[in-house]
Amino acid sequence: MPDSAVAALRRQEDRELSGPYVLPRADGTQHDRQDLTYGFHGVARRAGVPPFGPHTLRHTYASHLLMRGTPLLVVRDLLGHSDVRMTERYSHLAAAIPEAHVAKLDEPAPVANQPNGHHCGC
Repeated sequence: MPDSAVAALRRQEDRELSGPYVLPRADGTQHDRQDLTYGFHGVARRAGVPPFGPHTLRHTYASHLLMRGTPLLVVRDLLGHSDVRMTERYSHLAAAIPEAHVAKLDEPAPVANQPNGHHCGC
């Protein structure tokens, strides 16, 4: 979780982040998926927006990381996927990223530090 999100949670009244869960039950235990989905649907209904669940937040998290150029393998690790193919389903959102990396070839090359003039040390 980024520092800005942790800071926002800590600013809430009566908010203690001492346990392992961000949204614990009153007794400090973890909600199950059904509890969270029901809660999110209620919040969405009161806000007048289409219903969404906790997975939507996970998808948004991954999507924004990829759209900002985070490498797919890093996103895989953050999401806890064991196989990068699971993470690749979000990669369509990073369509402009490859062009941005190719455009770096138009930038001046760094000065070689190797005696043979190669950057790779070969």
